[in-house]
Amino acid sequence: MGMGYAGNHAVIISDENLEKLCPAEYKTFVKIFESPYISEDMVHSFLDFGEDLGDTYGGEEDVAEETWESLAASLQAAWDLLADAFRVKTAVGDSTLSLYYGYHGSDDGDRYDDIQGRYWGVDQARVYTPAAEAVKDILEDAFFVCYG
Repeated sequence: MGMGYAGNHAVIISDENLEKLCPAEYKTFVKIFESPYISEDMVHSFLDFGEDLGDTYGGEEDVAEETWESLAASLQAAWDLLADAFRVKTAVGDSTLSLYYGYHGSDDGDRYDDIQGRYWGVDQARVYTPAAEAVKDILEDAFFVCYG
């Protein structure tokens, strides 16, 4: 199979707008990055791919397994609160939006990409459901490529 760039698209919400929409939950979630052991791509691997922090990254740091377990539990709890708050605050009737945490490393794309690093993706937004219609002015389309 050949290697090459593949186009990607994400509907995103900025840090500023997400913080305005869910201030307490946003602050709780981003506090996890104060840990010297946690990085943006690590959070992406944990949330999106279910990678175990201790198994995946534990060998890189001289950190007790209990510390990794505590970080993973804190991260998951903070994420659940933020994702739930976003869903509730963007709901219009039965229509809801889903927030996901994404990460696009600069080594995986191109300098012209709209995204570098962490981003907040929004699912069910471009169908212009009633929920998306209500917040469409604060949503953005972002385009980027990945090599693989």
